[in-house]
Amino acid sequence: APRLAEAFARAENPAERSDILRLEVIWRYGGLYVDVDFECLQPFEGLHRRHSFFAGVSNVGAFELNNGLFASSPRHPVMGFLREHVARPWPEWGH
Repeated sequence: APRLAEAFARAENPAERSDILRLEVIWRYGGLYVDVDFECLQPFEGLHRRHSFFAGVSNVGAFELNNGLFASSPRHPVMGFLREHVARPWPEWGH
């Protein structure tokens, strides 16, 4: 993904690179990512059985998927969309 590699190269700090890298790894192999400062209150198994993609929602006053907790099957379309758009300015995302 040229845009993803471009975004990684332009990242200004390790946190940005981590965000981009986890997007690629989960898109490619599938799996669950959870930041270390999250507290797990119940198993994720039920969500995994019912959904091929899920994510936390941020509490920033607007609807926003949280990249600190998400899971996906390999090559899920939502992950593909995020992967292709991560290097684009927000207004170009088509929302």
